[in-house]
Amino acid sequence: MIVQLILQVIFGLILKGFDNLPTWVENSSFYDMTTLFRFLDKAFVIFPVDLFFTCIASITFWLSLQFVWAVVEWVYNKVPGIN
Repeated sequence: MIVQLILQVIFGLILKGFDNLPTWVENSSFYDMTTLFRFLDKAFVIFPVDLFFTCIASITFWLSLQFVWAVVEWVYNKVPGIN
């Protein structure tokens, strides 16, 4: 019951954010970089900039590591006689 209340609050805030999204994008063209900067400016009110870039860097690092490992494994399996 408590978990349901917490999830309702969280999903309510997320949906409220999605409701506001078109009004942020409406004022300029879709391909304009100022729209992206305005959107990030709204996000940086909630999350600090260093946390945002740390998360992006961490996600990029782990995805790159996973890709490199997949390539190494693919090459490793192509060599005859190695299992």
